[in-house]
Amino acid sequence: MPVSQAREYEKNDRFHFDVKLFAPLTGRLLVHYQVELSPVRTSPSGR
Repeated sequence: MPVSQAREYEKNDRFHFDVKLFAPLTGRLLVHYQVELSPVRTSPSGR
């Protein structure tokens, strides 16, 4: 099974993910992705 390292945190009103996936035998990095989510802004009427 691959090994993963994941970090989640909030910074400046945004939610961040930082995920790395490593090969089981060699330990080499297979995948590294970073995502930043922003809040959805709605109007006062909710639309």
